[in-house]
Amino acid sequence: MGTVRAERAGTLRHEEVRAFIAALYEGELHTKRVTALAGATLGVVASASLAVAVIGQALAQARSLVTKHAIKQVDRLLSNAGIDVWDSFARWVPRQIGARRNILVAMDWTDYDRDGQATLVLSLVTGHGRATPLLWLSVWKDELSQQRNAFEDACLVRMTETMADPVVLTTDAELRTYRRLGRKTVPCVTPGQTVERHAEDTASRRESDPKGKADLDDILQDVTRIFRD
Repeated sequence: MGTVRAERAGTLRHEEVRAFIAALYEGELHTKRVTALAGATLGVVASASLAVAVIGQALAQARSLVTKHAIKQVDRLLSNAGIDVWDSFARWVPRQIGARRNILVAMDWTDYDRDGQATLVLSLVTGHGRATPLLWLSVWKDELSQQRNAFEDACLVRMTETMADPVVLTTDAELRTYRRLGRKTVPCVTPGQTVERHAEDTASRRESDPKGKADLDDILQDVTRIFRD
């Protein structure tokens, strides 16, 4: 009975993960890739590891698969050029942000000395103190000496590309020199400047700000409301 119960639990979790991924991509990702992603995700959750063999073993155990076949499935997924993580952020970021009008994003580097790598994560900071990963990038540590800021800017620009009407509150005036979606400037607000308010703003904002502008203090107040929501 224990084995049967474990198999059913593994199948249920796999179907839940698969349904989530299918909804996230809205039919734009091939069914087999969705299934492979769901399997690898289940393997990572079950194993708490990023080692290919360990993920495959956990997947095999969760779904009663042949271990070597499950490991090959995970390995093929990681080499599948049809799944581009950088492109997938266009799906992931909006889902995590949801209906929030203003968000506070934290940047954090984590070094993995044994592997010679470092990972930058941009996370959504919420009022309950938890940080939800929005976008991430792993690089070789020997590439960081002269390019750390460039990697941070690239991730921030990419995050703005996933939003319909972004405005970045920053002290880095150079960010506006970058381009998003090919030729568009990155909308930025720096101390002492104003930002155009777009048509998606609420009616109350339009009434209180008839000229369609808001200064830095207004935006800072909006950001602090995140912690009260």
